[in-house]
Amino acid sequence: MINGLIFYLAMMFQTYGLQTTTAGKAGFITGLSTLIVPFFAWIIF
Repeated sequence: MINGLIFYLAMMFQTYGLQTTTAGKAGFITGLSTLIVPFFAWIIF
């Protein structure tokens, strides 16, 4: 349930950010999150 809530919040913030910024910045943030998530998972687990 906690993972689902975290995933929901991440998707909500990302979708809001995609609506309010340029395509270049949105692509950079999306790509950066793809790289950061495994490191967070490694630190947590």
